[in-house]
Amino acid sequence: MSLALIQKRIGRVRLFLRLLYVLAGVSRILLLLGLYLLVHFALDLWLHLPLAVRAAFQVAALAALAWLSWRHLLFPLFYPISSDDIAKHVERENPFLQGRLIATLQLSRLIRQPDYADSVALTEAVFRETDGLLGRVNFTRMLRPGKVAAAGLLPAAAWTGVALVAILLPLQAKIWFARNVLFRPVDWPRSTTVALVLRAYPVPPGQAVPLTVALSEEEAPGGPESVEVYLRHRSAGPEDEEWEEFEMERAADGTFAAVLPPATEEIVFYLSVLPVDREELAYVPDPDRRSPFYLLVPQAGLPATSAPGRGIEIRLPDARIETSAGVYPMLAYVEGKVPREVSLRGEAEGGGPLEIHLTQKAAESRDASGEARAVPTRFFERGIDLAESCHVHLAAGDDDDEEPVYEISVLVPPELLQATLWMEYPEYMNRRDEAWDTYLAVKKELADVRARLGSGELSTEESTQLQEVELRFRNVLSEVERAERKTCLGSRIHVETRASQPLREAWLVFDRSPLPRPESRVAIPPAGDDKKTLAATIDLDNRFDRDPGRAPGTGPDVTRVEFHFEVLGESGLSNRRHTTYTLQVVRDRTPEFGKILPFASETRLERVPTAHVDFTAEVTDDHGLAEIAIELFTDEGEAPSERIVLFSPAQGESLPLRREIRHRFELSRIEKVEKTSLGERRRALEEGDTVRFRVLATDNRRVERLSLAPQVGAAGFFTIAVVSKSRILEQTDKDLGSLKNLILDMKSRETQIREGTEKAADDAQAGQDAESLREPVLRLRNEQNDRITRMAEGIAVELVKVNQRFVDNDLQAERPIHLVEMLPLIDEVAKDLSPAVVQKMEELLAAADAPGRSAAAEAAIDRETEILARLDELLGLLGKWENYYEVVQEARRLRDLQERVNQMTRERFE
Repeated sequence: MSLALIQKRIGRVRLFLRLLYVLAGVSRILLLLGLYLLVHFALDLWLHLPLAVRAAFQVAALAALAWLSWRHLLFPLFYPISSDDIAKHVERENPFLQGRLIATLQLSRLIRQPDYADSVALTEAVFRETDGLLGRVNFTRMLRPGKVAAAGLLPAAAWTGVALVAILLPLQAKIWFARNVLFRPVDWPRSTTVALVLRAYPVPPGQAVPLTVALSEEEAPGGPESVEVYLRHRSAGPEDEEWEEFEMERAADGTFAAVLPPATEEIVFYLSVLPVDREELAYVPDPDRRSPFYLLVPQAGLPATSAPGRGIEIRLPDARIETSAGVYPMLAYVEGKVPREVSLRGEAEGGGPLEIHLTQKAAESRDASGEARAVPTRFFERGIDLAESCHVHLAAGDDDDEEPVYEISVLVPPELLQATLWMEYPEYMNRRDEAWDTYLAVKKELADVRARLGSGELSTEESTQLQEVELRFRNVLSEVERAERKTCLGSRIHVETRASQPLREAWLVFDRSPLPRPESRVAIPPAGDDKKTLAATIDLDNRFDRDPGRAPGTGPDVTRVEFHFEVLGESGLSNRRHTTYTLQVVRDRTPEFGKILPFASETRLERVPTAHVDFTAEVTDDHGLAEIAIELFTDEGEAPSERIVLFSPAQGESLPLRREIRHRFELSRIEKVEKTSLGERRRALEEGDTVRFRVLATDNRRVERLSLAPQVGAAGFFTIAVVSKSRILEQTDKDLGSLKNLILDMKSRETQIREGTEKAADDAQAGQDAESLREPVLRLRNEQNDRITRMAEGIAVELVKVNQRFVDNDLQAERPIHLVEMLPLIDEVAKDLSPAVVQKMEELLAAADAPGRSAAAEAAIDRETEILARLDELLGLLGKWENYYEVVQEARRLRDLQERVNQMTRERFE
């Protein structure tokens, strides 16, 4: 190992050593800060430290922090660590070196001096020996990083305690931060107790007050007869005024009644419920258990209210006072120090914050000279309309200092109004948000109606008109305030909402969306002069697609996106409840085809060259189509021979689009393109040619996409095969041959039924037992009836199919007339067969009970004979078809022979 390498390894150890010193210093500093925060927070919370003591604490903490920073952070960075010291520690960890490493370092310094006189050979020998030993020495073994890591657990525990305090005691943590970091004149909650008195009732001045008390089962478990109610009261005045006490009278209905004397300002009274069988009468009011009740005479500035007929009704234990007063005096009673002011914080019935400042009442007192002076009392009051029903908490400030009032209140989160959402579709879709447009139109109409009618007296007709417009406005408003809307990928969603108080910060938070976590929380600056308006725009781009690389028509096409607003008010309060809005984002799908004719069950048709094909399809598209076109292929190449535009929507047409497209293919006008040595040659379609076509949809972005119907397959092509008339006749002959076999089978079964019917009728005429005839008749009916009926229906379907083949190929002129005659005949057989068999069997069973062959049985046999006659007629018509087909075939053979003779003649003369 060279000397330079030894120096490099020692330098690396020196660097690591300084890093460990710095980490240990940081650990000590963090431990000091954590312990200081916990101790200072606990002392300030429990002892309410004055400003001078808190300042002394902070000065001491800063001094300790400065000393630790210098001693354990800066000093290790500048303290020189010599190579010899590191070498000593390395040799202490590796005793086998025996001082060779230190000797090597010292010799390396001496050998560079000019007056070095020792043997150079001896020095090099020491170097070689040291180099051989250092090959298995780990210099970093002297470091102890585990001790530093263990020491770091203490500050981690201290800061965990700080975090728990901030989480579990957030209000106290904010107070401490404001007092000791921001140095704001904020005080801890005082020991003064301020209790809101809801059991206060206004009474007219100078009138006696009837009082009725109804007890609950909790207060009187044994009923009203088991208890006595005592009332202790006094009027407002000096603190040493004596209390008056008396027992309330029990009424017949179980309530307790009393009459309180007239009051000029207020009456304070307590109620006490005692059992009848107590040992002694020792009544001491317990204000801590049950707060007093107050009867208030309205002061100046508060409207007077009339008392209800029954007076006051108090229900224990909650002592709910029922009153019909329009204005309710809110009263705060103070125990202990009298604060400078009292305010109420709460939530109004409409959801917004409510703030009520109570004014301190004053009582008159006379001094030694007899002059009246106002002295503060322990009561604060304010009249409030009962319509503003609220849940309130109190805040109070100390009257002994000039610091601002610190409000002790439970903050109620601001309820956001229902947000309005409207959509902005991409330009290529030619779509508008109809709900938003309707909302704006009705809103303008409502403003016009209100402006036209004015604020004067409205007639009945005008009032009805205004109510109708307001009702329509509320209905359309619900459409743009819905928590769930459906839109498409590429749109923009605009959201606006109003908060109930000024906001400091706001965020749009996505609860459920394909967005990554860093993008799922977006800051929104509050807008407006009052900072109560929130407006956001959500671009539904490809980030909101579950799988942007997914092929069209595969996988789910709808992505569900949920979001809500989070706000932080200027008062420091945040909303704990929120409304979640949902968007259903639909992908830009390929247009969907519904019913496709004549390709209802297959994608290949056979037609003669002179026929035509009527193509009909229902197409549905959720977005925007520029056109729907057909590409026609008459060869196997990739380029279409013709492009036919079927549909192009008008500008601004409302979507989603659902309409029917039609096109007729005239095979006689379609030309086959053939490539020859001389170029391309066009000719008419002949037997054996095929025509392929597919339907393409182009959206307004000019992106062409293949429109797939479920039965088309991956290629998306429909095929029309060109065949000859003889092929049509051959297929018809094959189908009619199958029909003939079906009719023969049907005739055989009908013959069996007729013979069975005649035999049963003859047996009944011979006087046999009717019960013995029922079983074979019913078995015959069950075995043959359904089968024959299905056969008749199948024959009718096949005949219609054969007839339709001639219609589709424009061969009505060549269709034999007897095929047309067979259709109504088989329809009659199919229609009359099943009712005839049922009637026949029922009449036969009835005839079996009568002597002789009945007229009903004869009618059933005649009906069966008629059906057999119709089947014979069908067979006769089929026979005519066979003769017609043989004649046609013979004529075709003669024509083919004549064509071959003509061809041979032309070839000979050529």
